[in-house]
Amino acid sequence: GEIALGLPITYGVDDFPIIVQSKSFDVLNQISLADHMDTAIFVNGTLNPVLDVPAQMVRLRLLNGSSMRSFYFGFSNEMTFQQIGTEGGLKAEPLDLTRILLAPGERSDIVVDLNAMNGQLFELMSYSSEMPLGVFGSPFVGIVGEDTLMGYSENSLNGTDFTVLKFNVVGQTADPVTTLPSSLIPYVPYDLADADVFRTLVLDTLRALPIDVPNLASGPFGINNSRFEMEEVNINIQLNSTEVWTLVNNTHIAHPFHIHDILFNVIEKNGDPTLPEEQGWKDVVLVMPHDSVKFITKFITFVDDMVPYMYHCHLLHHEDDGMMGSFLVHESTVDLTDIPADEIQKMTVYPNPSNTEWNVYAENMNGDYVLGLNSLSGEEIYNQKGTVTEKALNLTLPCESISAGIYFLKIENASGVYQLKVEKFD
Repeated sequence: GEIALGLPITYGVDDFPIIVQSKSFDVLNQISLADHMDTAIFVNGTLNPVLDVPAQMVRLRLLNGSSMRSFYFGFSNEMTFQQIGTEGGLKAEPLDLTRILLAPGERSDIVVDLNAMNGQLFELMSYSSEMPLGVFGSPFVGIVGEDTLMGYSENSLNGTDFTVLKFNVVGQTADPVTTLPSSLIPYVPYDLADADVFRTLVLDTLRALPIDVPNLASGPFGINNSRFEMEEVNINIQLNSTEVWTLVNNTHIAHPFHIHDILFNVIEKNGDPTLPEEQGWKDVVLVMPHDSVKFITKFITFVDDMVPYMYHCHLLHHEDDGMMGSFLVHESTVDLTDIPADEIQKMTVYPNPSNTEWNVYAENMNGDYVLGLNSLSGEEIYNQKGTVTEKALNLTLPCESISAGIYFLKIENASGVYQLKVEKFD
């Protein structure tokens, strides 16, 4: 998974990036068991770190780079701090907090007032005993008597309070910043009235067979009943489209949802107003178990008809297992209809990529069909009709004469819709 840093904006406040990672000592158990998952805490690559900080206003740029673990940050002396930024930059004004929950991939900029603390020692803590249940790192994930994570309670850090970083307050710098502005950057979120597309993404378990009973706490997980496929584009988006995405979590574990390319505004959680600390420009949002999140965004830049962007759960093992999808942002106004993954029939194309021809095989097909090949900007390359008489389509589609690039192959008949991304190379 990738983690992007927030914007490097400062107000003269001493700036300390704090990249917190937790890794697993026991590699053999990290996939199947939770007892050794993320038990070694690193800060900027250091175990048991200590940082000298000046007795003035200090900005800490928190980034959770863990594979699974969330942190419920606070300070050992219970002092109030001010949140001034989220993943996309500064907030409109500082927000007073004593705790902030950061899931993997989330970033938050905070400022601590150390003016009167010269010579003191204090610690950045994770108060995991207070963390909401269902978040990896909290006291419990799952439902008692039903699905849980194997070995979760044996993990030494789950549900406990522990030190992340020790601070030693030293003298002020030569030109200390001792106050924080009352206002930062104006925040003008997207207007819900401007939304022209509404999408729902369901975070759920997957079943290879209808009789399978996946564990709602450990998976396997997917999005809209589908696992990530490299050859497929899940969503096609028009440039300048303002969209509202609703994320529905049908599982027993919280999923930090991350989207590439854009920033969004969280507008509600489970129908309730957004928490103040989640207001601002974000690209990761934590979706609690059996909860929902709604955000609004606009796709205003980074058009590419060939290279897709990703959205995924930021728990590394969920993402690696296929809890991820892709989307393309098109400048063309051609209508590209999205077909739900569970309505797409099985089709095989080989070789893919190719520079001469594609062999196309679609099973469970009979009768008349329409085959279309379009560029990912919507330009029609082929459109042909035919008839299948042997309950399976088996044909050769030449591609030697078309330009190199990625194309969208779609076949429709009474049996359903068959679609796949194909590539031509020189």
